[in-house]
Amino acid sequence: MLNRCLLVAVVFAVASAALQSRIQAQDVSPGERLQKRGIRILVEGDESAIPLAIEEMRRSSRASDLKITFVSKSTDGYNARIILTFGTGKTWDNDPNIRPGDIRFPMPFAFGTAVALTPDGKTVFTVAQSGNTAQSASVAVAREIARNLRAYAGVLTVSENTTDYLEHRSL
Repeated sequence: MLNRCLLVAVVFAVASAALQSRIQAQDVSPGERLQKRGIRILVEGDESAIPLAIEEMRRSSRASDLKITFVSKSTDGYNARIILTFGTGKTWDNDPNIRPGDIRFPMPFAFGTAVALTPDGKTVFTVAQSGNTAQSASVAVAREIARNLRAYAGVLTVSENTTDYLEHRSL
């Protein structure tokens, strides 16, 4: 009889502990769960800028709790697909201190844009940055991507409700 009571007490204790851990797991938001396990990203676009952008995203994510894992093929599972575009151009110097008739020289600039998509192709966020050089524009875009990935971590964890969430959220 004593052994049976002891067995029942142990079963209740284990069941209570399991129920408590399940309740605590439900209290964690999807975004917090994603930040603990990380985001898988597929990066596409301008091949010359991808390595620098990936390295800067890794560097930026190390400063936060968000773990970013990069995948190389679209057949690999991913939470976000990032498409990068970069370019350079020139504009005429618009310094107001240049007198009329003086020679104006073209000023170089660089720009970068990125769009983040869910696996089903819905836009999560876009980023646009510019700089004096292609490298500075690339670094600025990558930092902004990492910042937005942290902000939209909850969106990227929602699988079946992603469409509804994005349609009802003002971006």
